[in-house]
Amino acid sequence: MHGVVLVNQVRMMDLRARLAKRIGLAADEVVEEALLRLQAVVE
Repeated sequence: MHGVVLVNQVRMMDLRARLAKRIGLAADEVVEEALLRLQAVVE
């Protein structure tokens, strides 16, 4: 699976209202990198 994380376009979404379904999991390293980039944008 391939995809992108748009950490510079953060917004809240009601995943239940959108009937979102989990299609997979990201590796811990990917999540950590995304969180670090998000933190840099927010600060």
